[in-house]
Amino acid sequence: ISKGSLAGGGTFSYGVTTPGVESTVTVSFTAKGRIKAGGSVSVVLQEDQEMTGSPVVIFTSPASDVTVSNPTWTAGTKELVFQTAGSGSIVEDGRVTFTIGGVRSPSSVTGASTASVTIYHPDGTNAGDVVDAGTLTMGAISAGSIASGAFESAIDTPGVRSQVTVT
Repeated sequence: ISKGSLAGGGTFSYGVTTPGVESTVTVSFTAKGRIKAGGSVSVVLQEDQEMTGSPVVIFTSPASDVTVSNPTWTAGTKELVFQTAGSGSIVEDGRVTFTIGGVRSPSSVTGASTASVTIYHPDGTNAGDVVDAGTLTMGAISAGSIASGAFESAIDTPGVRSQVTVT
């Protein structure tokens, strides 16, 4: 028996696609193998992406009987690992969607990139325990825009130096 490969093109979608902004990310993919309760999910990000020390992960699909336990972010390896919990399992060829709160987008404008995801059997997180593995596609991070601003001078006389306030 060999490990599966994620089907249907997985995605890692930022809630806000502006550089350096913390938002909630939605991860979605189709699992080829069954993911039993107690199985681990590993998501590895690219350089210049980060999460809060205690990310909040919530399954939205399947939503009724699969939950998350022990989400752990390791900044040095850019890896989020958590275990599936609850009374259910994720069926083979099942659509998986979860959100991750507290993810900061890259600090500068970037093109589309990828993250990797690996699903492990409840027995462990070694190479022989892999159920599924694949790549998640991330959209581009684009420059933001200033919604409004003001340039106010203390003295509005041409040719006179003045204190200026920019907001």
